[in-house]
Amino acid sequence: YAEAMHNRGIVLQALERFDEALASYDEALRIKPDYAEAMNARGIVLQALKRFDEALTSFDGALRIKPDYVEALNNRGNVLQSLKRFDESLTNFDEALRIQPNYTEALNNRGLTLQALKRLDDALTSFDGALRIKPDYAEVLNNRGNVLKTLNRYDEALTSYDTALRIKPD
Repeated sequence: YAEAMHNRGIVLQALERFDEALASYDEALRIKPDYAEAMNARGIVLQALKRFDEALTSFDGALRIKPDYVEALNNRGNVLQSLKRFDESLTNFDEALRIQPNYTEALNNRGLTLQALKRLDDALTSFDGALRIKPDYAEVLNNRGNVLKTLNRYDEALTSYDTALRIKPD
């Protein structure tokens, strides 16, 4: 029962029992080799284990099965970001946003990649786009504040941080 094995992996992953989650996803894929969601989830666990090359292979597998899988594109971009392969990372976020323009997580991650590339105005535009869709996205407000701080726009940075803290005081 591939779906039950996949769901089992999700729970084990939430419990941070990553090796067991990985075994569940592998079993789901043994049962149903074209299970893109299990392949994507497997990549997320491998990323958490810092096994980045294997994570990329999983995300590539998910995208072979389902080429317009925006979550896999976003997750692949995150791994490439971790590997400091920012231009490739940006390509993945842009493709995810081409398919689903209002994907706030991809807009946030795109902003982080642009920030790493020192394209601060573009990063700010990406963060602002995410906030237009989801104004209470505390992580984006924090990231936006970081860019504004780097640009020496301290009053605006402070406003972003304060708003993030109102939304998520912890």
